[in-house]
Amino acid sequence: MDLKEITNEYEKKEITKFLNNKPLVNAVKRVLLAAVYRGKLEPGVEPDPTKNFMLGFLYTEDLGVEFAIDDKRLGEKTRAVLEAIKMVQVGFGQLEKMKEEEKPKEAEEVSGR
Repeated sequence: MDLKEITNEYEKKEITKFLNNKPLVNAVKRVLLAAVYRGKLEPGVEPDPTKNFMLGFLYTEDLGVEFAIDDKRLGEKTRAVLEAIKMVQVGFGQLEKMKEEEKPKEAEEVSGR
């Protein structure tokens, strides 16, 4: 889905402002990933959803390792988490693309065209 089709001009400008605030972008990304991700998420650090999420499936609350989950279920959970992470990453990628498309527009407006 093209985000330009579902946002008005005001929303596009607000999205650009949001994307220019990298700490806020990272915080929002961490919040969204926290719902699906069991890896390493740290305050003030850009989230890298490709690190350590698999280990969260195997560790118990006391950090002991328990392999009570069978391989089939582990595969299903892994696929579901990867799909959710992909959706977040694709969404932020679409936002960045939208931001890049706004830059030429702004340049035109400044030059008076």
